[in-house]
Amino acid sequence: MDAQAKLRRTLTDLRLRQGLTQSGLASLLGYSNGQFISNWERGLALPPIPTLFPLAKIFEVSAESLFNLVLAATLEIVSDEMIRRFNEKER
Repeated sequence: MDAQAKLRRTLTDLRLRQGLTQSGLASLLGYSNGQFISNWERGLALPPIPTLFPLAKIFEVSAESLFNLVLAATLEIVSDEMIRRFNEKER
């Protein structure tokens, strides 16, 4: 499983384990609606680093574990983009 998929699945699983809806989690984090959480879980955005600490507390996991997931997903996104750009220039 790629890093982005692992992050998406983990965020969804942890949220559901706490019995939270996307809107409920968003509210706990100070967001106005659940769209932010939906975007994370669908891979359209990554949680901001400062959000990882409150997320870890809500999910009862270490902030380091969430940081490592976000870091791996970020590196994957950057790597994929670099490869795409390199391939475009080679044409």
